[in-house]
Amino acid sequence: MGPGIRAVLPSAGAWGSAVLALAGVTTGSLAPLTTLLAWVEKVPFPLGAIPFALLLGYLIYRGIGRVETWTVGGEAHQPAAPARYVAPPDRPPIPEPLPVDWSEGELGTPAAIPEAAPPAPSPPAGTSPGEPLPPGRATLWTKAGGTQVVSEDWPTATVSVTPPVPTSFTQTLVLGFIAVAVALLLLHGYLFEGLDRVVGALGAVVYWPLPWPGLIAIASLRRHIPDYVFVTYLALMVAFCLASGLFTDRGYPRSFRVRALVIIGVYAGVEILADMLFFTVSGRFLTSVFLLSRAIIGGLFFTALLFSTLVFPPPIAAEPHFPRARRALGLFFGTAFLSVVLATLVLYVFFKYFGIGREVLPFAVLLLLPLTALTIWGVIGRLVYEIELIARPTPSLEEFHPSVSVIIPAYNEALGIQATVRSVDRAAALYPGSTQIIVGNDGSVDRTSELARQAIGGLEHATGAVLDLPHGGKSNALNGALRVAEGEIVIRIDGDAQMSRTLGFGALVPHLSDPEVGAVQGLILPLQQAGWTRKLRFMEIAWNHLFLRRGMMATRSAQVVDGAFCAFRRRDLLDLRGWVPWNGEDTEITLRLQRMGYRTRFETAAAAFEDVPEDYAGLRRQRIRWNRGGLFAHRRHLGALFGTAFEFGGLSILLWLSMFIRGGLRNLVWVFAVLATLLRGLPTLSHVALITAILLIPRGLVIGYYLVKYGKRRFLIYVPFWPIAGVLKQGFTFESFGSMLPGSQPEFSE
Repeated sequence: MGPGIRAVLPSAGAWGSAVLALAGVTTGSLAPLTTLLAWVEKVPFPLGAIPFALLLGYLIYRGIGRVETWTVGGEAHQPAAPARYVAPPDRPPIPEPLPVDWSEGELGTPAAIPEAAPPAPSPPAGTSPGEPLPPGRATLWTKAGGTQVVSEDWPTATVSVTPPVPTSFTQTLVLGFIAVAVALLLLHGYLFEGLDRVVGALGAVVYWPLPWPGLIAIASLRRHIPDYVFVTYLALMVAFCLASGLFTDRGYPRSFRVRALVIIGVYAGVEILADMLFFTVSGRFLTSVFLLSRAIIGGLFFTALLFSTLVFPPPIAAEPHFPRARRALGLFFGTAFLSVVLATLVLYVFFKYFGIGREVLPFAVLLLLPLTALTIWGVIGRLVYEIELIARPTPSLEEFHPSVSVIIPAYNEALGIQATVRSVDRAAALYPGSTQIIVGNDGSVDRTSELARQAIGGLEHATGAVLDLPHGGKSNALNGALRVAEGEIVIRIDGDAQMSRTLGFGALVPHLSDPEVGAVQGLILPLQQAGWTRKLRFMEIAWNHLFLRRGMMATRSAQVVDGAFCAFRRRDLLDLRGWVPWNGEDTEITLRLQRMGYRTRFETAAAAFEDVPEDYAGLRRQRIRWNRGGLFAHRRHLGALFGTAFEFGGLSILLWLSMFIRGGLRNLVWVFAVLATLLRGLPTLSHVALITAILLIPRGLVIGYYLVKYGKRRFLIYVPFWPIAGVLKQGFTFESFGSMLPGSQPEFSE
């Protein structure tokens, strides 16, 4: 709220006299009580806050207990303690790497790939490539041994082969948000005046017998933007209930509706309590900073509404088998605190001395402070990561080069599977140890199996096999390939990706000589160059992967080791029982490894190029799947917040929550700004446009640096369009909510 007039509230003595009068008792007949009230009025601290504090503490305690019961489930699993690998005495020489070239030819486009090897011998009858396998049958093909039946009772799963059918969920959500926000803006004179009076009365009770030091904005409502954080989240919650059909679809249990009403009602009550406290903060800048707390409150309640409505896989408990790393707690929270303080100082200088965002200061702080703090956090995290590498150095490939199995999950990847296999074979030529390539064919109905056999039959630097399985999802292919893998190190690469022919995969492996490192991600770049989706994807990789991810890993708060190109120890994967059968299996296994106490690493000296959708429809399918997977995985591991070692997994969940709860407000606040301008005549759009431009500065510098570093200077002109990516991602996030309502498919394949 903007500054207003001081509330005129009754004193403690007036409150006491009023209560006695209502009870029909005169103050003269109860002189001792009147004397006590007069004495209480002189007490120098608010007595009314005591019962409120006790009640609030009790509610928080009970709430945490209920959340813990809801989030923790399953059985703890304790894998065997890892052991350090001992390199064999005889080490073959390591080939000299080629000069790195990030030009078009390096990307391994079809024109740059040699012709396919001669076709392999035809498989036995009944197992021809492309022909669906009988239920439960799994076969393994090798060049030397032909086709062998691995299993006659391979478990199968019901998996949708197409993504969810587009629905009107997102449109209903956005239109519902606009409708509710418009109604609240038009009625703000009544709504917020009433709320302010409730806030003032609550402040008088809590601060009794002292006067409430707060300011109310009733007199200035027509000149200032109302409490847009509360309006935004209230509108979002109501719109979500409308879009999900929570109160119109009889398929929802009654308990779902009751929970939703309780969550929205409690949110309104907490907002009133927050106003009572924040209205006592003086100074426009400081008040705006405290506004972030309001955004966190709204985000938490919206997240609670989501998690109580959407359908998720069951949670799991996990116990670490490494000693506590309490230093990680201080490192994480110290880095976060320092980042917020420095970001606040930077913005204060800009606002005070340059006047940036002065007219819409709350908007500016709410949008700029988190991003500025995140940028500073990324810089500090990168420094911590480099220091950690110095403290825990990796051996050279001459010292550590165990056998490697590269597993390639594939479903209907006939278009690119041969290019993928040949790129891995070229990368194997750079690795001094032995390399095995396994294509896990997840029941493809095209020529994936046939073409994969041709490519495996033509290997020059590696051995290989094709595992044909009944269709069961990506995790089915991954776990099947893991089952037949022989290497000590397992490297995963997608069936539509290609390894760099100059960098290969070797640099991933030495990180796993450290028994505390459980997963390593390599550098992933777009395979194609043409098209707006590929340009946006590179900018996304520059910000999220190249800039932020190592900071997350250094503070033990990594969200994912991308499955498109990463490495693990085979023993660890077997102990963890492989990947889970849902979308987002790479995020889930990353969180599970961290809950066990493992560290994660990022290596830019090993690279692969991923296939990026060429149009909006393909991008939509991919991002809905990614968003579903992220929500699945983080919901499964919310119990890490209550684990025996919070630094193992809990920090990852906490960081994800802090970013997720802000996601709903991040883009919808722009919508509210437009509505406030149109309906209230507030000159906000020009100021919001200025704030948007300022938002691009830290990200633009980071993205521009990596564009230049990786030879993509021609992409620099697209940096101003980066906000488009944020708008699209928010829309895909909303649409993923609609694909997770009761009755939805738990996993789908493309």
